[in-house]
Amino acid sequence: MNQTFRSGLLATLAGLALTSLSSAQAFLMMTNSTTDTLVSFSPVDGSIINTSMFALPNTTLVSAIEVNGEIWISGQLTDTITRYDLAGNVLGTIGPTFTGGGLDNIRGLALVNGIVYVSNSGTANGAPGNAVVMFDTAGNFISSWTTQATATSPFSVMPFQGDLLVAGSSNANDVHRFSPTGTSIGSFHNSAAINFAHQIAPASDGNVWCGCFTTGGITKLSSATGAVMSSFPAAGARGVFELLNGNVMWTNGSGAWVYDVTTSTSTLILAGSSYHLNLYGAAPSAVASQVGTGCDGLDLTATGVPSIGNSGFALNLNNISIPLGLFAFGSVNVYPGLDLTFLGMPGCFTYTNLDIGLFTGGPVVGGTSVFPLGIPNTPSLAGVTFAAQGVALSLATTAGLATSNGMFLLLN
Repeated sequence: MNQTFRSGLLATLAGLALTSLSSAQAFLMMTNSTTDTLVSFSPVDGSIINTSMFALPNTTLVSAIEVNGEIWISGQLTDTITRYDLAGNVLGTIGPTFTGGGLDNIRGLALVNGIVYVSNSGTANGAPGNAVVMFDTAGNFISSWTTQATATSPFSVMPFQGDLLVAGSSNANDVHRFSPTGTSIGSFHNSAAINFAHQIAPASDGNVWCGCFTTGGITKLSSATGAVMSSFPAAGARGVFELLNGNVMWTNGSGAWVYDVTTSTSTLILAGSSYHLNLYGAAPSAVASQVGTGCDGLDLTATGVPSIGNSGFALNLNNISIPLGLFAFGSVNVYPGLDLTFLGMPGCFTYTNLDIGLFTGGPVVGGTSVFPLGIPNTPSLAGVTFAAQGVALSLATTAGLATSNGMFLLLN
């Protein structure tokens, strides 16, 4: 049965392959102007990695991005981009003036094909007003191009199908499409459904997430038409990032939140005035990441990582007291976990939506049951994500069952 399941599971997931980013040596970055620190999160589930990677100046810092191993941070009030190493040492500053122009009231940053794009709004310091300013990765000014009357008061930039999308915060043309050199291609989205487009970010299905500050929501826009596909409430939304487990992280003046797509609820992860979310480190690699905790001592671990072609990859359910191990699989990782007290399992949680199935593992030896899940050498599996969890008989709950921690899996 398990061999049939493994073949069927992998074949099904190959057809649902997502273009994802790895959490291996990668993290989400965000500035917190309440604590004046750079914060890092897991791109898998949004959990906190470090609440203070390093201290920041007490001012409004909107966007932190990676540029060739450095961290560049935009200062909206200082009209500067400050370059840091990972330890927080200042490597240099760009602006407020430089040969050929200046910066004033800057917001979002994006690195695309070796060029740093900066959204600029003011005209002080010789700045170009409503425009996008371009620098090379050494910090040298390249040029700028206007967004006046197309994406007025621009707030963020993102790559899109070989072009750029720019979010405008003070006109009806909420998101506008440009060539990489600033030629207007046309409106991407223009409606009353969005007011003050803050950060825009790619969705795993190719569509576009938009943080809507004034209308108060996170909206998904169609890649084909720019039309609103879906939305969820997010008061004063600023930043947005789709996590590898399928949930959506977003920020506002109160903190950083994770929206659970299964329960349609947002959970506060970290308090403090928070801004844009950007990934540091984007090299794809396989991930087997533990999520949450188990009950009655159950612990789900992995042997190796789910790399394409790794025939030895397996899941291990440990600390089984009654010799029967079960393995639950689902297409969605449920975070932060559904409390199973209502089923007579206090202290136990489910971390998968269980839409793939529940299967018996191998014989229990020394309290451990193994579920071999060798990954075939099939390139179409790259980017596939799913969730797993262990289940076992237990005398510790009235339901007679216990659950392990969950596990988020990314094939690559």
